[in-house]
Amino acid sequence: MRDRKMTKIKTVLFIFVTLQVSFIQALELKNLVHQVVETNPEIKKIQYELNSEYEDLLSSQKFPNTSLDLYGGAGGQRNFDYTLISDKDFDKYNAGIKLTHKLFDGYYAESETDRYRASYDAKKFMLTSTQQNVTLETIELFLEILKLDEIAALSNKFLGDLILYIEMSSDKLDSGVLNATEHSVVQMSYQIARNNNINAINNLKDTISLYEQSIGSFPPLSMMKYEDIDKNKLPQSLQSALKLAKQNHPVIAACKEHIKETKAQYDGSFSRDYPELEFVLSADWQKNMKNTQKRERVVSAMFNINYNLLGKNNNTHYNEKYKNQVSQAKTLCEIKEREVNSSLKLSYAAFETMSLSQRYLSEAKKSSTAITNSYVERSEVETISFEKLIQRSNQKLETEILEIENRYDLVYSKYRVLHGMGLLLKHFDMNQHASQR
Repeated sequence: MRDRKMTKIKTVLFIFVTLQVSFIQALELKNLVHQVVETNPEIKKIQYELNSEYEDLLSSQKFPNTSLDLYGGAGGQRNFDYTLISDKDFDKYNAGIKLTHKLFDGYYAESETDRYRASYDAKKFMLTSTQQNVTLETIELFLEILKLDEIAALSNKFLGDLILYIEMSSDKLDSGVLNATEHSVVQMSYQIARNNNINAINNLKDTISLYEQSIGSFPPLSMMKYEDIDKNKLPQSLQSALKLAKQNHPVIAACKEHIKETKAQYDGSFSRDYPELEFVLSADWQKNMKNTQKRERVVSAMFNINYNLLGKNNNTHYNEKYKNQVSQAKTLCEIKEREVNSSLKLSYAAFETMSLSQRYLSEAKKSSTAITNSYVERSEVETISFEKLIQRSNQKLETEILEIENRYDLVYSKYRVLHGMGLLLKHFDMNQHASQR
């Protein structure tokens, strides 16, 4: 009787623990992703860098070839031309204003604007890439918590089943149908299952701690919810996925902008091969402090041309340097595109494999449940080996855990495919480059 009372107490405790462990309810993954992308420090850092590059772009577009200078000076002057009827020695003060507008600078200003624009666009795409990476990491952690929660709950349920087996074996032991050895086997299985249950709960707690470290405060313990991705919304073939990646992946787009940036710098290096033509409008005021009557006011408008005769020869090594940088950027783009394609191939293969596995595991789960239930029913009416019953229950547990793991890994693989194509943010209806002006 005492054993039965203890069994009932354990059953109550089991139910209580189950309620405590099974804590996942409805914080939508979409809302969480939006929150993380808005607050992530790494993303904010790139946003600040992007804003700085935006200011550089604006500066390159505002009066790139025009300057307005105010100048002044004071000092002494001596004329050595004694034929001049003027002061040989005098103190000179002058001030003036000068407007200079370059009519032609060898296309340098235009190239610089193109360079800044390409650099800014490249940074925008790198921001998108970082947003995608952070989003995928958040999804992985989110799904991992849900998966471990289900496994912990399943472990609790199995622990409860073993408590019932202990109660059943106690009844058979009291009636003399079962010997003490078999009863001890059931009790030992319970202790092993209890240890596994503790490990399952600790794994869950560890992942929650990682969540709090990476994302922030953990939501109320039953507030997490995700929406699976319809298989039909994914590309039906790897080739289609690779085509979409080439069109949409931010890393590939950023590489292309880097090529434009180096090409613009290369084009700008030829500016020294051309003459400079500028228009200068100036107004100058001068005064001789020894001769208070002597003041000069000069207004001039001039077209100036300047051509460095040695510029072309001196600029050759700059041309070659920037030409090499263009080639390097193209090579790097090829490498990055291969990396993107390789990652996408792995993601798509995982998606196909897990899709196939899920069908078989679902069927195995049904069969294992039916077999175990059959053994439980037989044990209630006839003598049966509890060792075999526990063996079947363990097989059922292992099958269910495999099904849970594969189910969540399958969901994650779908998000990996979207990430590999550069469409993960679009799936969550997020505006790319959130800080873009």
